[in-house]
Amino acid sequence: MADLQITVSRGGSVEIPLISGVDAFGVDWGLDNRKADHATVAENDQRDIVVAFHSSRNEYTPDLKQVEIAYFKYNAGTDNWTLFDQRLVGSVGHAPLSPPFLQTEVQCERPDVIVVGNRFFVGWMRRYDRDVGPTNPNDPTFQGYEPSVLECAWIERVGSSLQIHTNSYPNGQGFDLDFHKNPNTSNSPLTIRECAGVPDAVLLDLGDPNAVPPRLPTVGVVYPHQSDFGDYPVGSGDDTRRFDLRLVTCSIDANNVLSKTNPITLHTNTRFDGSSAPLGQESAGLVLPDLAPGVEPYSFWLTYEQQNGLSAGVPLGRIQLEFWKGTSATNWPSDPEAMVAFGSLTSPAARRRSHVASFPAGGSEVVSFAFSRSVAAGNGDVVYEEWVFSPAGPTLAKVAWPQGAGFPNDDPSVVDDIRPVPLHGRTGIRQVLVDRNGAPCLIVMYTPINNPGNALVQKASSVDGLGRPAVAYRFHSASGTDNFALTWEQINPNPPVNGKERIWLRVD
Repeated sequence: MADLQITVSRGGSVEIPLISGVDAFGVDWGLDNRKADHATVAENDQRDIVVAFHSSRNEYTPDLKQVEIAYFKYNAGTDNWTLFDQRLVGSVGHAPLSPPFLQTEVQCERPDVIVVGNRFFVGWMRRYDRDVGPTNPNDPTFQGYEPSVLECAWIERVGSSLQIHTNSYPNGQGFDLDFHKNPNTSNSPLTIRECAGVPDAVLLDLGDPNAVPPRLPTVGVVYPHQSDFGDYPVGSGDDTRRFDLRLVTCSIDANNVLSKTNPITLHTNTRFDGSSAPLGQESAGLVLPDLAPGVEPYSFWLTYEQQNGLSAGVPLGRIQLEFWKGTSATNWPSDPEAMVAFGSLTSPAARRRSHVASFPAGGSEVVSFAFSRSVAAGNGDVVYEEWVFSPAGPTLAKVAWPQGAGFPNDDPSVVDDIRPVPLHGRTGIRQVLVDRNGAPCLIVMYTPINNPGNALVQKASSVDGLGRPAVAYRFHSASGTDNFALTWEQINPNPPVNGKERIWLRVD
């Protein structure tokens, strides 16, 4: 399906094309002038790269999003990556909750992709529109709280073919991990009206077929469920919102059959009060969990955002960083091993979009961690640090960096840095990629090690606009090379796109 002439070399970048029309599997991709954004990226043991993103089907009113992947195959002889295939894994043409709900086309959005050996795992949310159907919450067809389905697919390249594993679900529909039932018959719905239900995945166990019993490759997905709604009915003046953070796991066996656990709740009544778009910032989702794998199986790092109202018009934003450790897919503690919070009543600011990254092969339970911080519109700064977990206590502690190290935040009235994404590799490899608003807009990289002048490296630039970086790191032990994959969304001013965002991939 893909144009095999599209190749990206080390140090270069390429725009990912969008397929249009109906493909060989009978799935309709829509028009070729659609917008694409919210990309995530991962690289597997074969050094193949998958980029997952959503695009907007603009022939619908309003637009409906769909989840696509682009698979780039590594070519060892030429040390470059060729676009091998593209698939529409989350199509608008499936409505698994209808009936009782009324939609027949349902959007899929905000995917995450991670590596499990030579496979890739992609998870996303299928979201029903709040503006469809009756307005009475007691009506069983009411979908104003946005009932949803958490879906996934496992992806692998086998020879010359790309295989999508979903337990024989039809093309364009993922295997369901959690879903909203009829509210009159279920006490555990999945609703995501304001948080958007943005999921994040983490590797829990690579698996061991020789163990007794065999251990299956297993991933975990953390995502918010909204239990209290701040903007319904619209104009009610209610700014109280509450969310639960749920965890579900998914495994795959030797026959490519998927299994799942029942979702458990890690946290209840997580707050995001006050404006859902603090300081006028874009706010397509709230809570926004992000995860990184721990050294031992069934351990992971978790970060997410909260907001405890306003203080003199400035949000009381907080970021949580936690370390969790279970013993199996079904055995989890009621609390994290350790946690730390960033933000307090005495330091109001909008603290948003935290991210965490780890390198479990290094053997140390340490992560790179970053989030954005603003006290007024258009003056974003970056918090970028390194944290370590110690079982003695247990505790989380900040790692001491050399004097003067730390992201060089400039005058916030001049520079607006947002959406930082850290990268954590083997010894000496620490990076954070940042979306810098300006003219032109930039993606800049900062490294705290062996950088005495705290210089920033420009990785992408556009006068038409770009942003939302995502990164992946892979150390290839056989060749001793470090691979870095970077994606971002960038406005393409040329027809037929006409000023809409497309996804770009750069490999270093």
